[in-house]
Amino acid sequence: MGLIYIFNDRYTYSPDFLLKYHKDIFLQEVLFSLFQNSTIKAATAKFFNIITDYLTTTSNYVINWSLEINKPVKEDTKNEIEHKIKIFSLILGFKINILFNENNIISSNLEANNDKVIIAIHEVESLMKKNLFKDSKFLNLLSTVSSEFTSGYDDLTGFLNQDNKHRFE
Repeated sequence: MGLIYIFNDRYTYSPDFLLKYHKDIFLQEVLFSLFQNSTIKAATAKFFNIITDYLTTTSNYVINWSLEINKPVKEDTKNEIEHKIKIFSLILGFKINILFNENNIISSNLEANNDKVIIAIHEVESLMKKNLFKDSKFLNLLSTVSSEFTSGYDDLTGFLNQDNKHRFE
């Protein structure tokens, strides 16, 4: 519970801190099931900021849930918790995918007046992107994000098509 409270308060901590406690059940379930240790170790500031937001959101949910429930966890409650944490992980994967879109990295740094700074930042973020795409756990998360978005898009377009059919009948 100590780590959950630390993450809930959005303290600044290093990737080394996460690696030190990588065997903790909470971190195993919510973070290290999604990333290999080497990916966390190589985390850039932008990447780690997204990880911090994710851990804060997840911890906040767990703490709020535990304060509301004062009885043993039933199977349906356990499934609800797992589903909510899966949603948080899908959002995490989506944010990382957007962050490491090469055009977003370059455009977000165009404000710098020094071309060397832009190139250096781009190189660091490119290295992080390479590390992510070597990470089989992250690639699995990215595949799940893609699948969920495709399914959601298909559901939405199916709904819109049904709605249009009813309008013209």
